Amino acid sequence: INFKMSKLESISIKGIRSYSPNYDCVINFEENLNLFHGRNGSGKTTILECIKLLLTGKFPSGTRMNNFVNDLKICDKKEIKSTIKLTFYDSKHKKCTINRIISAVIKKNKIE
Repeated sequence: INFKMSKLESISIKGIRSYSPNYDCVINFEENLNLFHGRNGSGKTTILECIKLLLTGKFPSGTRMNNFVNDLKICDKKEIKSTIKLTFYDSKHKKCTINRIISAVIKKNKIE
């Protein structure tokens, strides 16, 4: 992808780490400065890792797909479809959206 981003508008996260698989968590970015404040494990770093995944296609270092999405055993599900959506404006002020869907399934007691 060859584009220059000029402004983040929002990110929507569903089913990634501490973010619920049951609904989208939408974060709207402010114009100049955004601060993320919360307890350990509340999802601050996950927001940045999701942006990196959308822009580069790479999972955070030391992370594989099956431990980036919600733990299926904790959620008591056999399958989960996690979604991330980033909306931003490019350098020409055109509104753009990048989506990524990550599916995980339990097969033979193993998450794939």
